Amino acid sequence: DPQTCEITDFEAFVNNPIPYAFLRAPYLHNGSIPTMAQLLHLDERPTQFCRGENVYDPEVLGYDTPAPVDDKCTDPRQAFLFDTRVRGNGNQGHDYPWKPEELNEERRAELRALLAYLKTI
Repeated sequence: DPQTCEITDFEAFVNNPIPYAFLRAPYLHNGSIPTMAQLLHLDERPTQFCRGENVYDPEVLGYDTPAPVDDKCTDPRQAFLFDTRVRGNGNQGHDYPWKPEELNEERRAELRALLAYLKTI
């Protein structure tokens, strides 16, 4: 029957549950998104940011990562430049439930509520 679908191979991975989401920053497999607010597209995802001595921001569930100046990190405590344009460092995609261009005020309100909920678990 052409409408029957049987899955014989898994083409995905099993994700981790999200209790203690506040402890999981930075996000994605490569650490390319410093905050949950950026992951959810409530804040813009950075192209470059500085890492090192991490400063946690509980409002956005993630790290306060300063932007570089002229492609250089100016604070010696956060001296590692993370550039998402480098192969393997990308932070595009993972646009669930909506892509940035699909967001309106109602959807943003839902994402803000999700972020508030994630702060509690």
